[in-house]
Amino acid sequence: MVVVSQEPSWNPAIEAQAIDCLYRLGQTNRFCVYRYYVEGTLEMNIHQVQNRKGELALLSVPLHGNEEYECAQLLMRNLSN
Repeated sequence: MVVVSQEPSWNPAIEAQAIDCLYRLGQTNRFCVYRYYVEGTLEMNIHQVQNRKGELALLSVPLHGNEEYECAQLLMRNLSN
């Protein structure tokens, strides 16, 4: 099964919820989710905002000692320099 995400949402949790819903609805086969972005479009801008929101969300939860948290901290420090 193939799922194509055509219109990204400003809130990355909405897309994640839609994908998780496919999995929960009794899906027994593997499926792939494809997202298409065209450089310089609104959709690409939304994708970049989603990534930044995800990085900020990782930083907002105190997960010291968690490798993912430490990588996100390093990434945010590099982006702010």
